[in-house]
Amino acid sequence: MAVATSDPSLATRTRGVLVRRAGAFALDAAVALFVALVFAIPDVAKERFFGFGLLLGGLYLLLRDGLPLGFLRGRSIGKRMLWLLPIRLGGTVMDLQTSARRNVTIAMVFLFPGLANLAFGYRQIVLAGNIGVNDALLGFFALLVVVEAVLVLVDPVARRIGDRVADTRVIEG
Repeated sequence: MAVATSDPSLATRTRGVLVRRAGAFALDAAVALFVALVFAIPDVAKERFFGFGLLLGGLYLLLRDGLPLGFLRGRSIGKRMLWLLPIRLGGTVMDLQTSARRNVTIAMVFLFPGLANLAFGYRQIVLAGNIGVNDALLGFFALLVVVEAVLVLVDPVARRIGDRVADTRVIEG
């Protein structure tokens, strides 16, 4: 059953979880960063190992809401700890494919530099002045995360781009 996005009571309930939603994102980002830093081994092909860690952290961010782990029950570690639940508006269970569609905009902040480090050792291809292609794309993906955060604040039911693409939303649970 689809949920009407214009229902004012739905918006009120959603606004009550904004602080916990930000906290859950911070916890999930910390998990991804921890995974990335575990692989930042000094003096041993550092860039490639760090790239692998960034890639793993990005995969966590990408798939976090659909990981088939019983204790998470269809949510990320951060959402589990703060009693939030991402749901599909059609009523079906959150899965890896839906999680990937929902989180691709956020995961690219880790996935792109991870792939660049693995492939090239994060060498810069200079565009204009001192701005490299890698830095420009990373800046674009970081800006996209900021846009996502702003949408959560201004959307009547706190849905970001990823929620719209995957037809999901976050509720208390």
